[in-house]
Amino acid sequence: MKCSITSSDKPGFWENIEELKQRGFKIGTKSSEDYAESIAKAFGKSNVLVTKINMKRGEIERNYDAREKTKASFPDVIASLEVALGDGRNIPDDITLAKYNALKKLAKAKALAIKNSSKRGRHARD
Repeated sequence: MKCSITSSDKPGFWENIEELKQRGFKIGTKSSEDYAESIAKAFGKSNVLVTKINMKRGEIERNYDAREKTKASFPDVIASLEVALGDGRNIPDDITLAKYNALKKLAKAKALAIKNSSKRGRHARD
């Protein structure tokens, strides 16, 4: 994002402005003051997004640390999720947070179904 924000004097300026707008950034082009103010706001928003991403990554890693009592890297977390899903799926490194959360819910539901199924099977044998 920051690369797009700062490359206004380079070829492709208007394409960068359109891309930023599509990604939710409001870039003013009516005057140089409007442009400068909107770029400053875009930098701020970009920094906030980076902070949120890093916080979520830390939260995900801490959740796995608590269970396994070891430091979990992001690839470890993704590998654990792939195993929990158990369907041979290969999760890409550039997974979105929304997709990660959805897959995590799916893995949790699958684990609960297996647990409930094994309880029913035990009761049937008793």
